Amino acid sequence: MAVTGAADPRIVYADVRGQFATHEICDADRWLHSVDLLAISSSYHPTASGQKLGYQPVFSRSTG
Repeated sequence: MAVTGAADPRIVYADVRGQFATHEICDADRWLHSVDLLAISSSYHPTASGQKLGYQPVFSRSTG
């Protein structure tokens, strides 16, 4: 039986909530796209700044 999800020891949890504080959807300098019914696939995905300044530093530290 294959191990999947959180039970897989190769999966590392990286908490980005601290990085995104003050850069949430309703903030002036937001790093996440809000809901867009005309482009629903981009809703809640990171902006370029969110990817570079929010996710990338945390993931880089997590993966060593």
